[in-house]
Amino acid sequence: MLLVNSFYTFSQTYWVCGGNNFSSGINQLGTVSGSSPLDVQFISGGTQYMDLASTGYLGIGTAFTPSYLLDVSGGDINVSCATCYPTNSVGYRVGGNYMLWHDGNISNIYVGVGAAGGINNNNSVNWIGTTILGNNAGYALGTTTSGNVQNVTLLGYQAGYNMTSAENCTYVGTNAGYSGVGGLWNTFIGWNAGYSTNGTIFPDGSYNTFTGVECGYSNVHGYSNAYYGKAAAYDNDGFF
Repeated sequence: MLLVNSFYTFSQTYWVCGGNNFSSGINQLGTVSGSSPLDVQFISGGTQYMDLASTGYLGIGTAFTPSYLLDVSGGDINVSCATCYPTNSVGYRVGGNYMLWHDGNISNIYVGVGAAGGINNNNSVNWIGTTILGNNAGYALGTTTSGNVQNVTLLGYQAGYNMTSAENCTYVGTNAGYSGVGGLWNTFIGWNAGYSTNGTIFPDGSYNTFTGVECGYSNVHGYSNAYYGKAAAYDNDGFF
């Protein structure tokens, strides 16, 4: 690699490559151009592949000017972590919080702050076919240490919040199935639908279909029920 101080050699705008030798004590690699700021372009084989713009934006791609703090053009971004647990669990953060993450299983995906516990799950849960979208949806899944989470779909803020083990369940709506620790073959659709259902001892709290706002809200132990409509069977706790 050849570094040329073009200011002193050719009287041109120059690279500053001072390492630790700057008298000001500032280590620099960049351009100095007075009133006409210039980008720092990274070129390999005669092609520009990265541009650090004078605006502070960083562009990755061939010969384009970035418009965002990080701007990628012409390709995919791949992230992996072989030493993470679960293996290859990686994510995308906003404000330090995971907004989108993946646990290495191609059948699972989690979207939202705190979704599935926000990648904090260091456990032996068997997760298969799990789709969770919503802030704090399935939050307790990040604290449980064992169990099965298979073919589960949670969609909505705090949907299935307390779930630690469930199979073949679909909860759609804010707080749908909020209190349920476990359950099998439940479908709750609507705000607070199946809010109290808690299938801790099979078949309690399983094989239920609740469709409507607050439908089946107070059902705790009931199983094999089908309720439809706003607040249908709201006060039925499942014992009668």
